[in-house]
Amino acid sequence: MHRPLVDRSAHVRGPLGAWDPRLKLLALVLFVCAISFLPLRSTSVVWGQHLLLAGLVLFAVLWARASAGVLALQSLLVLPFAGMVAATHLVAIGDGGTPLFAIPWTSLHFRYPDGGAERAALVLLRVWTTILATLLVIATTPLPSFLRALERCFLPQTLVVVIGLVYRYVWVLREEAGRMLVARRMRTFGGRGWVAQGIAGAMVGTLFVRTLERSEGVHRAMLQRGYCGSLPILDELRWTYADTMRLCAICLLLALALVQPLESGAP
Repeated sequence: MHRPLVDRSAHVRGPLGAWDPRLKLLALVLFVCAISFLPLRSTSVVWGQHLLLAGLVLFAVLWARASAGVLALQSLLVLPFAGMVAATHLVAIGDGGTPLFAIPWTSLHFRYPDGGAERAALVLLRVWTTILATLLVIATTPLPSFLRALERCFLPQTLVVVIGLVYRYVWVLREEAGRMLVARRMRTFGGRGWVAQGIAGAMVGTLFVRTLERSEGVHRAMLQRGYCGSLPILDELRWTYADTMRLCAICLLLALALVQPLESGAP
């Protein structure tokens, strides 16, 4: 079965891979909360705090000895979607800012708000840093340990099982679709046009039927192997004193990143 690059990186035993998965999840949640609490203001202090948090994530990626290039490319894939959110800071309705255009026969006047580009850049930096931190946690945590950590963090067991099954078997669906594409190219000699589009439409229905049949077969195989509603995991998680000290150090670093804007008078 094909394994994604993130899952391959999870078997690289770096310094971060030895941490308790619950600690990495807590650190990720605290990091997301910390970067969300920073104000969206174009000041040197705010930019410094965002760059400091981004630098911490980049240092963690290099220190963990994960596939830094792969993680960077995967995190960049989210930027087009984040760009749509950041674009909302470039256009405003009402008074103030530079006039852009107005809709005739209405009172809607669109303007470019002051500092809109800087706020949009901060949004992109926030999203990219958060996605990179999330990918780092996934890349340094094997899937069974990651699911057990989610369950220990009081995530509903049904949701944990669904996440595990989707992550495992979405690649089976991908391979099935790949085989069907190869078969289509062999039967149409790589042709395009209306014929190829009609075949592609039929492939979607065939893929849905094969997915249903494959899911039934997988469920029967799981029942025969003793599946009773939860995925069995052999390795138990152990929280140590070192994990407690690491969590305290992470909280201290994030607190320092939030203290400076407050001391500088930023709201």
